[in-house]
Amino acid sequence: MNTPGLECKGATEFVVFVTCRALGEGSAPQFERRLPVSDAWTTASVELAGLSDVTPAGATPTGLAACLAAADSFGFRADASSEVDSGGCDSGTLWLDDIGFL
Repeated sequence: MNTPGLECKGATEFVVFVTCRALGEGSAPQFERRLPVSDAWTTASVELAGLSDVTPAGATPTGLAACLAAADSFGFRADASSEVDSGGCDSGTLWLDDIGFL
């Protein structure tokens, strides 16, 4: 959608996350790692040990090792900068290739 006077902004961060719902009561424990987005093709490796705890307040605390052992989802998310108001117009293309766990 092109609206005159509205400049669409792309995502500034790519987030890799793991969730372990079985270990949480109410809210699910979650660990994630944020990576900067590049305009060109970029190779990135994410060490599982580098995931940070972003479990919501009030959720049952758990450690990373326990969460990885009980993980029910691994996901990816593109986040726009919270410092820039996009006016509801975010855009971009995300290509993922050759995802593996070693």
